[in-house]
Amino acid sequence: MPQYRVMVEDNAGKQYEVFPTSYRHSNRLNLEQPATFNFSYADLENIAAEYEVTVLEMLTTKISKIWAEEKNSSNVYIKNWLGYLTNLDITPQVDGDRNVTIQAMDIYGILVNRIVGLPITTYAAQDISDILWDIINDSQGSDTPYSEYGITRGADPATVNVNIEYRFDNVRDAIGKLTNNNLEDGVDIDFSTALVFNVYYPTKGSLKAGVIFDKHSLS
Repeated sequence: MPQYRVMVEDNAGKQYEVFPTSYRHSNRLNLEQPATFNFSYADLENIAAEYEVTVLEMLTTKISKIWAEEKNSSNVYIKNWLGYLTNLDITPQVDGDRNVTIQAMDIYGILVNRIVGLPITTYAAQDISDILWDIINDSQGSDTPYSEYGITRGADPATVNVNIEYRFDNVRDAIGKLTNNNLEDGVDIDFSTALVFNVYYPTKGSLKAGVIFDKHSLS
């Protein structure tokens, strides 16, 4: 059996395995994680036939999520990336088939389409973790059920209190302003493939005592 597989889910929750000719996704701390999938048009037609639609109709109106899975030591597939379709490109190939390129974005990147601070939102002397969750939770409740992504709160350590003001910021950037990428004594964050939002303070990971690097082992 393959060690990796790619799945899609339609708007009704039905799942299908698809077979990309190639795919890649990024894994960047405190940043959005885009992915690119390439497919044979002919292969996707078989799935589209179950919907009685074309490939274009299936990918633009039926499929809502796409994710990659990796088999663990217990031979169980575990999601290692999950996202949403953002762009579709179909190009002809010399063999007569067509290549379908799907651009997808994880939930953090998708939040660029949501706004905080309409026209102004102010937080005074509040914990960073609480601010970030308030931004996310408020966005999800802005137009229920259409605005609800199903994001839940996970790791929630006590961090530091800050003052911040938002004016028409998108939610992704509003979160990013309080991460270690942009703020001294900020936090690290991630969204799990189960859509759990986690905050880490002071940083994600742990200090490994006794680990020594030298130029010979790194050359």
